[in-house]
Amino acid sequence: MTFVVKDVPGKGRGLFTNVFIPKGQLIIRYEGEHISEAEAARREDEYGADTCCYMFYYTTRDRKDKKIVHCLDATHSRHESRLINHSKKHANLKPEYVYDHIWFRARRDIEPGTELLFDYNETRKDVLAANPWLKE
Repeated sequence: MTFVVKDVPGKGRGLFTNVFIPKGQLIIRYEGEHISEAEAARREDEYGADTCCYMFYYTTRDRKDKKIVHCLDATHSRHESRLINHSKKHANLKPEYVYDHIWFRARRDIEPGTELLFDYNETRKDVLAANPWLKE
């Protein structure tokens, strides 16, 4: 799969495909350091407003069906997956937990030249208040 990084007005950089991607195809794995929910909260405080952080939270269930929150921190990663931007209305990817990794699957056919987008599903009130673009 070939991707291109481009500047996106109002967003910084974004990830674009330059090949056709069919609906349902797994296309890219989110690369980051696996850390606990507590460590993620500590790092978000440490990074503060001056550092763009690239935290990806997800949940799994243990054998007793207890919910476990995980985080991938790609803040210091150079992997292109961290440049996938947010959109509630135009998301063309959906994240999936596959074999201990987070992969992005195409929600529909994606044409060459299209920016790759997914819904960050942010629900924390303080984060939404500080980043109103997450509601778009």
